[in-house]
Amino acid sequence: MNRFVSLLLVLILFGCTTSFQQFAPGLDRVASENVNSGMPNFYLMDFEFQKLKRAPASQSKGQNSKLTKLNDKKIYFLTLYSQHLWMKSLVEDKEDLKTCPQFHHEMVTINEDIKRVEELYSKAKFRQKNEYSISEGQLPYFPELSLAVTPQTKVHDYLSSSSKSAILKTALSNHYKINKEEIKSLCEYGGSDNFYVFSNLTNHFRKNPEFHYSTEAFKALLKTTVFANMMLFQSMLGDTVALPTVIGHYPFSSYNKFEEELMSRVRVEWVKDYFTTLKTKRAVAVAQYKVQ
Repeated sequence: MNRFVSLLLVLILFGCTTSFQQFAPGLDRVASENVNSGMPNFYLMDFEFQKLKRAPASQSKGQNSKLTKLNDKKIYFLTLYSQHLWMKSLVEDKEDLKTCPQFHHEMVTINEDIKRVEELYSKAKFRQKNEYSISEGQLPYFPELSLAVTPQTKVHDYLSSSSKSAILKTALSNHYKINKEEIKSLCEYGGSDNFYVFSNLTNHFRKNPEFHYSTEAFKALLKTTVFANMMLFQSMLGDTVALPTVIGHYPFSSYNKFEEELMSRVRVEWVKDYFTTLKTKRAVAVAQYKVQ
């Protein structure tokens, strides 16, 4: 457990450190290269987080009464599993999760909610013809470009390639495999390295409210699997990830109910402002694409 605490302290102490690479000097990033939780080292926008007015507990929690009864580990697992479902569809993995002994009860009792998310995310499609023609200054608007293609290269190293979409899909598959292995660990052992990082970080947030609403706090969150996945999904939804707006009578929200519950517990709903601004700026950049 000590190494998890140590990683958390490194994230907090060096969260504001800017990592300069020859590729894009001057752009802020999530963490220094020697901090590794397996998550991408995203480029970040210059953004000032604002304190939010929290809704009354009865209003914010009443909608998901089943979920509020679950502990943090179970909510973390369900959030990660829901994110796994949309990535599974994107990379066209046909293998289903057969057993999950550590969370079998939750998979059964929350089955209806899981099925709704699965039905929606099963429609996710990767836009194969989407290509990038962007400037280095626009890298923060495309978090998926920070995904690893090989242990030594990221997607942004291939921007001059004529096969950028295929390269991106390879990187998404690599990221998906990391998520899949974590889910297997949670299902078999009831824990994972990144869950304990998340748990320690959550405790830090709860005990230190002054740490909220800061770039340092946001960087620390992005070194956890569930928030790194949110960063990817929120930015890619629309131009790279296609989803229907409505399935039956289930309107699509860009955050599923597991993510909403998790953010509410950690009291970090303020990250939504960043994602909203990111999507707006990305849309402007996408409009400038020179499709090859």
